[in-house]
Amino acid sequence: MYALMTLLAQTIEVGVTAAARGVGKARTKRAVQRAELHTCVDLVALTGAAGTAPPAEVNARAAGEPIIAPLSGAKCVWYVVRVYERFYAWRPGPLGPAHVERQITVAEQTGGRLLIRDATGEVWVDPAGADLSLGATSYSGFEGRTGDGTLLARVGQLLDRPVRARHQAMTIGFLVEEWIVRDGEELHVVGQPRTEAGDVVLGKPALRPFVIDKRAPTPVELSRSRD
Repeated sequence: MYALMTLLAQTIEVGVTAAARGVGKARTKRAVQRAELHTCVDLVALTGAAGTAPPAEVNARAAGEPIIAPLSGAKCVWYVVRVYERFYAWRPGPLGPAHVERQITVAEQTGGRLLIRDATGEVWVDPAGADLSLGATSYSGFEGRTGDGTLLARVGQLLDRPVRARHQAMTIGFLVEEWIVRDGEELHVVGQPRTEAGDVVLGKPALRPFVIDKRAPTPVELSRSRD
C-alpha cells in the first residue's frame, strides 16, 4: 500500500509540474506580447511616474567591466551558473508505470547585475527570477553518484556551500552549466522598471514573467557580417 501511495504521489507531481510548465510558457509569451517597446531613456520617465511602472520591453547591448567566468574561464561582462540534480522518477504509461529521468534546478550563481546600453542611455538588469535564453553554454559538465567529487567540490567553492542530493537513492548525478554574456552582445529584456539608489533597474514583476534573451542576428545582420 505504501509503495502504491508513493507511486501515485509521484505521478500526480509529474502531472502538476508538466501543467505548470505549460502555463508558465503561455504566461511568458503573453507578457512579451503585452509589453511596450522602450528605449533606456524612456524607462527613466516610467519609473518617475506615479504608481508602479508597467512591464517594459527593451532591446539593448550588454556593457560593463570585463570579468572572467568561473567555470569556462571566458572573458565576459556577465555569467550565470546553474546546477541541476538528475534523478529517477516514475510516470504512467500504457503498459504500467515507467522509469524516467528528470532534473530540477538546485542552485544558481550569477555575475551580479547586468548593465545594458542603447543609443539613449543605460539601465541595470537584476537577473533574479528571470526566464533566461542565452544560447549555447560556455561550459557543461556532469558528475554522477560514483564520480570523484571534483566537479561538485569546485561548484561548492563557487556557491560557498556544498551541493547535496535531494532525492537520495534516486539521484543519478548533477549537471552543471554556465552561460556568458559578452560585451556588445544584443539582449532582449522584458521586465518591470524601478529606481534603486538613483539607478533605473529592470527586474522581476510581481506575479508576471521576466525575460532575458540573447537576440539572434537578423538575416540582414548575418549578410553584413559575411561581407
